[in-house]
Amino acid sequence: MADWREPFERFPPLENQPARTVIERALRNYLAGAREDLAADLAEGAAVTTPPQQLTLESVQQLRWVPGLRSAVAVVTAVDHQGVRFTLSYELDLVKAGNRWQVKAIQMEPTQR
Repeated sequence: MADWREPFERFPPLENQPARTVIERALRNYLAGAREDLAADLAEGAAVTTPPQQLTLESVQQLRWVPGLRSAVAVVTAVDHQGVRFTLSYELDLVKAGNRWQVKAIQMEPTQR
């Protein structure tokens, strides 16, 4: 099984638009600490704790599937209230409920620039 921390380029790009939309919206709400909005994209039983410092998602730089898992890796740029910019990476575990993708977990692996 692949380790999501391997170089991102080794993973295939995530081209599924409905999954991309859910991931981007979930990360935006997760970083902002918008728990009620985030809950709309979480799978039943998901336990996600929002970060203590609220950030604004600026962009999703990369979004890739992790082979062998139902997970995606996202590299994002976010900014804090003082304008400090961060590059962060997340693994999101996904499930499909009917026609809809949902987030089961969000795990962080930060790199700061």
